[in-house]
Amino acid sequence: MLKLLIAIVAVALLYWLYRQRRHIFNRRPRPTPVVTTLEAVEIRAFLAADTPQECLESDGSRHGEAFQSKTPPDLPHGSECRCERVSLFYTSADVFQGASESTPRKTELGELEGLEATALKRALLSLKTEVWHSWADFVAEHPLDRFAPPRQEPVQALLQHAWTHRLLPPPSESTPVTSAPPAS
Repeated sequence: MLKLLIAIVAVALLYWLYRQRRHIFNRRPRPTPVVTTLEAVEIRAFLAADTPQECLESDGSRHGEAFQSKTPPDLPHGSECRCERVSLFYTSADVFQGASESTPRKTELGELEGLEATALKRALLSLKTEVWHSWADFVAEHPLDRFAPPRQEPVQALLQHAWTHRLLPPPSESTPVTSAPPAS
């Protein structure tokens, strides 16, 4: 009787394996990667000596379903705002492989490429947010060698213009603040 029970279980097992052979023994082809398109809106500020601080702070921020900030801010930020919204489209492959194209940025000096535009933005934002006691301290922190040689003089002139027209904090007796850069 035991032999009959073992034979029935073995036949049932063989029948089940026969029915499941496609699922058990078939090697599935590798799935093709799913490429999705991500849509974003980037805020780009016009980089000039009189660009407001709020514009400089929101410059380069990206908004969309795949980003932390879902909706872009209302433009213009203020009366002097010259920011623009730029629609960007990424594929998931671009994002995960790190392929990002640098687009030229609009400035008072014409169009600047990625690293130069970022250096100019950081320098302008630094003038708006930090207290600088002298032009030499500012230039030491933001050297002009970050720019191509033909652009160094126009960038210096733009930063000097921003330096002379910045809002100064009230001077204290212990730290004198110079308001004008040396003439070059």
